[in-house]
Amino acid sequence: MCGYGKLGKSIAAELKIHDQEYVFVEKHEKKCKQSKSLNEPHVCGNAKNVDTLMRAGIKKSQGSVITFSDNSEVLYTVFSVKELDSSLDIVCGASGKEAYRNLKKAGVKKVLMMDRLISDRILAHLENPSLSHSLNLLTKNDQEQLLVEEFIIDDRSEFINKDFESIQKLVTSKAIILGMLRAGTDEYISNPKADTKVCKGDTLSIMGYLNELEEVKELLASERYVLRTRKEFILQNIWRIFLTVEEVITH
Repeated sequence: MCGYGKLGKSIAAELKIHDQEYVFVEKHEKKCKQSKSLNEPHVCGNAKNVDTLMRAGIKKSQGSVITFSDNSEVLYTVFSVKELDSSLDIVCGASGKEAYRNLKKAGVKKVLMMDRLISDRILAHLENPSLSHSLNLLTKNDQEQLLVEEFIIDDRSEFINKDFESIQKLVTSKAIILGMLRAGTDEYISNPKADTKVCKGDTLSIMGYLNELEEVKELLASERYVLRTRKEFILQNIWRIFLTVEEVITH
C-alpha cells in the first residue's frame, strides 16, 4: 500500500474487515510515526526505491495499491514495482488523460481517473438521486458487505462459444452479473445481451453478498462449469473504495 494518506487508510480499513494482510510504504517521517503509534504494519521509505519495496515484502505480495496524488510519483512507483515483479497486479489513480495514457503504456491494467470518477458520481447524484442513494445504501451496508468478484472463463469451461444466456440462467437467481471484460482487450460489455458469445479468457463481474457468491461458485462447479478461483480481495473491492466521493475528494 503505497501512501499512508486518507485514501490508503480507508482502503486498509476495508481490508481489515476481511482479514487481508497489508503493509504501508510511506516516506514522510511524521506519517510513519503516526502509523507506528496505531500499530499499522509499515515500512518507512520512498516507494520509488526498489530496496524500500523489497523491505516491504513485495515479492510475497498479491498486489500493489498506489494512492499518491502526484502523477509523476505514481508513474515512477509503477516502474519500480514492475522492475521487481512485472506480473504483479497494480491499482492506482490518475489525474488527467495524459497521466492515464502514461500508466496504461507502463502496463498498468487497473487505472482509475480520479477527476472523472468524482464528476460522474456527482452527476449521478444530481440526475438520479434516488437510484444513487439506493446504491450507496447497498455498498455501505453495515450488516453484510456487498462484493464484486471476477470469474475468468477457463479453457476447460463448457461456456466457451455459448450464448451469455446460458450463464445468466444459472447465476441471476443468486447474484447480479454486471458485465463482461473481453479477453485480451479493454472492451467491457455492460449488461451483455442474451445472444452475446462467451469466449475463452473472458472475465465476468458478478455482484452479490459473500454467501450468494459462494453459492454461485458451487452451483457452477456442480454443473461441471469450470471457472478459476476468485481473484484476491484487494482487486475485487478496490472499485467501491475509489468510488466513494467523500474519500476521493479528500484524497
